[in-house]
Amino acid sequence: MKKILLGIIVISNFSLANEILIQKAGYSTYIQEEEFMVAEGENVIGPVFLLPIAKLSGLVVEGENLKIDSFIIEGDNKNWKDTLKGQIVSIEGEGRFIKGAVVEITDNRIMLDTRKGYVVTTLPKFPSRLSSSQNWHELFSPKITFKLSAKEAKTEKFKFIYPVLGISWQAEYILYKTDKKETFQGYITLLNKTPLSLRNVKAKLYENKKIIKEINETTLPSFSKKKILFIKDDMKNINLSSLPSGVIAVYENGVFVGFKKLKNGSLK
Repeated sequence: MKKILLGIIVISNFSLANEILIQKAGYSTYIQEEEFMVAEGENVIGPVFLLPIAKLSGLVVEGENLKIDSFIIEGDNKNWKDTLKGQIVSIEGEGRFIKGAVVEITDNRIMLDTRKGYVVTTLPKFPSRLSSSQNWHELFSPKITFKLSAKEAKTEKFKFIYPVLGISWQAEYILYKTDKKETFQGYITLLNKTPLSLRNVKAKLYENKKIIKEINETTLPSFSKKKILFIKDDMKNINLSSLPSGVIAVYENGVFVGFKKLKNGSLK
């Protein structure tokens, strides 16, 4: 959809495949791709919705052969009380059902603008609830609108690159010993400690600035762990120096006997 506004074109976008570069600890890097039609001259692009877990002080916007003049960020507020202001919510439970726009939330009280006027009530406690028709992602996603200059009209791909916190990975191993043989198996565990569900993203796992593993179109639900088997063989065939560092659970004849650590190719 295209809309002419005072000689400036405001254009909608198409979302493309996204990618996340996951570190073992700290910040990971999210690469979000969007595609727009740009016109010759000055363009206003957006809004583009970013992940709610974005650290926008590290935001990079890339586009080929384009001059990005400025951008506006809205909704970069992680305080849920401030975010709900102006939103339509419902309070259910304790013999009440109230629906209206949030005017203010202070301490344990909330003021709503309802059809019958302003209502002040206490914030609900479990099993009562405060709900919104929008999901968490929609409520807390910051959005960016930016202005750029283009030399010609064309379809352009943009990359929005930014740090995210709460997504990480670790390596976990099992050494299973019996009287006849020793079997070694390893798992990559993806950790999502956020309320955000990642769907159909390409993941690259990093350790010491090196790519350990690439995973195509993975899905990671909110507050979850995803274990992916990446090696299983007889222990005598395993090259420990080629494996990422991690914890090894050791079993002897079906009995758990303890943990060891694999670090820099050696067991400790």
